[in-house]
Amino acid sequence: MDLDNLTKSQLREILRTCRGFPAQKLKSKRKSAGHAPMAHATTAHLHGTRPEPYKKGQTFDDFKKAVTYKSKFYMLEDMVNALWLMLQKSAGKSALRSLSAGSRKKVTAKVGALFDVEVYVEKIGRVKFTKGDQSKAGRSHTKCLAILEGRDRNGVLYLHVQTFYPILDDGFINELLNLKTA
Repeated sequence: MDLDNLTKSQLREILRTCRGFPAQKLKSKRKSAGHAPMAHATTAHLHGTRPEPYKKGQTFDDFKKAVTYKSKFYMLEDMVNALWLMLQKSAGKSALRSLSAGSRKKVTAKVGALFDVEVYVEKIGRVKFTKGDQSKAGRSHTKCLAILEGRDRNGVLYLHVQTFYPILDDGFINELLNLKTA
């Protein structure tokens, strides 16, 4: 697969594949429970959670603040367009060029377009923010994070998207919530 010239249709198929297939098979540690090997779909990882779980030395308040919401693209087509725009940036191109089988690259970039996003806010639930909502709040771009992985299949390098989601900071989410309720 030519990773330098990925098309939107190829990215759509990559994202669909990453979403639908189990990420890995795990054997249950409780043999007495009689559970068969389990698998979980990558759907849980694809949209991701901001940020990573607890880190050594982090206070509980820092951890609690860090995991107050999850964000994802509202539609697959928005996700495809955002990923394509991200891979056109120098950070995306550099990550694709240096990708090898079994390696992962973290890419963060601002793409010059807005996309409908869904955010899970504690004590409120899921909230959809449209492009119009974000525009009213003064945003003109979307900051995204992707973790790309190279996979070798019969000597050919393929792209696997481990996770990809829009990054929205707490202050911006609060501003969007205030605009929605006003």
